[in-house]
Amino acid sequence: MGRGSIVFSTLLTTTAVLFSADCYAQTPPPAKQPPALDQKTQDQVREMQQMKQQLPEPAKQGPKPKKEKKTEVAFFNLEANVISAGVANIISDAILVDLGKIPQISVISSKEIDTMLGYEQKKQLAGCTDTGCMVAIGGALGVDKILNGSVGKIGSSYTFNLKLLDIQNAKIEKMYDKRLKGGSEEDILDLIPEALSAIFPENRALWSSQAKKPGGEQQGKADSAPQGVGQPGKSEKKAAAVTAGSVGPWVLIGTGIAAVAGGGVSHILAYTDYQTYRDLPDSEVQRISDLKSRITSEQIAAYTLYGVGGAMIIGGVIWKVLYDRAPAKKRTSGLDIRLEPFAQAGAAVAGSW
Repeated sequence: MGRGSIVFSTLLTTTAVLFSADCYAQTPPPAKQPPALDQKTQDQVREMQQMKQQLPEPAKQGPKPKKEKKTEVAFFNLEANVISAGVANIISDAILVDLGKIPQISVISSKEIDTMLGYEQKKQLAGCTDTGCMVAIGGALGVDKILNGSVGKIGSSYTFNLKLLDIQNAKIEKMYDKRLKGGSEEDILDLIPEALSAIFPENRALWSSQAKKPGGEQQGKADSAPQGVGQPGKSEKKAAAVTAGSVGPWVLIGTGIAAVAGGGVSHILAYTDYQTYRDLPDSEVQRISDLKSRITSEQIAAYTLYGVGGAMIIGGVIWKVLYDRAPAKKRTSGLDIRLEPFAQAGAAVAGSW
């Protein structure tokens, strides 16, 4: 064999060795087989798989409900007509508090409106009375509705009104108007639940338990009690108070007349005893002493009955005059008339309305 054959054979052998080494390096090692499980472990795995299959499928959660957008309402303080602005502001604050109870709306107060509006818009608002002007203001504020109104006085009557304006449709959506004959400023506060129930009828239940009648008579816990159980009903109380107020003065006057008559009887007895006392001879000392003592007692009784009876008659007359002149709502409270000691040997009629 020649030298060239030996060299070629050596190169071929080296190339084969290197190729084999490279293929061995690139070949991944065989995966390790997990150790075989014993029969007990296999049974436990099988039992867990069966339990998993028996479990109920988790309930599919539906899409989350979308939160309803609240209606934005701008509330302007009430306009005061012939009453003080302070009273109108107090009533406006009370309305604002009740508006905050409505879950479907978001209220913007007059103070917040002043902050949001610019100088020119405030000048426009100062003379804004018609619907078109209010719509423009509502558009500038970016609200859905505007609630405004007024409170005033004409003669002895008070007026109270509210208007809910729909900005998008540029029209008055709801309106409330009330006149109180012979009422008071406090009676207007009692009308707020009724007014808001008319403007927002879907939320009437919010004020049904707080509704008040003009005059301060509250409908609530007192009326919810069964009549005849625990306490009399409101109508029964009112009837009893009116009866006491109309009949009481005559009872007091009649009792006073009876007392004066009793004083007259005592006076007559004292006069009769005095005639007997004057005709007695001086020798009947004991009888004279007894008569003098009895005459003194009868005179004291007569004068006391005169005073008490006269005071009761005067008190009854005053009660009757005050009752007849009082407004109807005052008559239900009645007049408290009582007899009180006066000085050391007299009495006086005292009372309170």
